[in-house]
This record gives sequence, structure tokens and C-alpha cells, in this order.
Amino acid sequence: MADYQPSLSNWPNLPRAGIAVDFNQSTIATHEVVPAIPGRQIRLLSADFIVNGAQVLTWKSAADSIKGGAFEFTSPGFLNLGPHLGHYIETRAGEALNLDLSAAVKVRGPVAYQVI
Repeated sequence: MADYQPSLSNWPNLPRAGIAVDFNQSTIATHEVVPAIPGRQIRLLSADFIVNGAQVLTWKSAADSIKGGAFEFTSPGFLNLGPHLGHYIETRAGEALNLDLSAAVKVRGPVAYQVI
């Protein structure tokens, strides 16, 4: 059997308004997941990550942490957010959706979002 690879084909109920990007990073930094769009907000609809080791993931609106957007891993694991009927977090208008990695550990998987 092949290893599980997260993909949007695994999400049959993904809202049609959702846009998907693949995230694949392994450096300590704040990574831009979705670039800022002037005057518009970005809503995180879902994310399905494989985390290869101890790591803290923090969702940010530009440089500021988003309440409820931090996830800590003490060992390799998975993060599955959604999809569901609403959204998890959203940025402020005109700000990018960023993900901060606290360690040089690979994090990869699809992210679905909506521009509002």
C-alpha cells in the first residue's frame, strides 16, 4: 500500500469557493502561505499537514499571531483542520496569511482558503 499523501482529492466536501495551495517548508521562519490582497481578508478553510518532528506551528495575519492559531507537536504527527461548514481563522483586511515554524522540521500538505 502506498504512503498516505494529503491532497484535495481526499476532501470531497471542500467548499467550492475554496482555493488550494500546497505548503512544503522546513526552515525556522514565518512563511507566506497566501499573499496579501489589498482590502480583502483571507479565511483558512482547512489544512492537512504532516509534521516530521517537534514543531510549533503558528498561523499569523501578516506578523501578528491569530488567536487559536498555534499548534504544538512534541514528536512527528498530523494536523487535520477541516473541512467543515465554517472557517478556522481569518486575517485582517489587506494582510497575508502566514505560518510560522519554530524548528527546522519539514511541514507539508494542502491548505484551502477563501478570499472575502
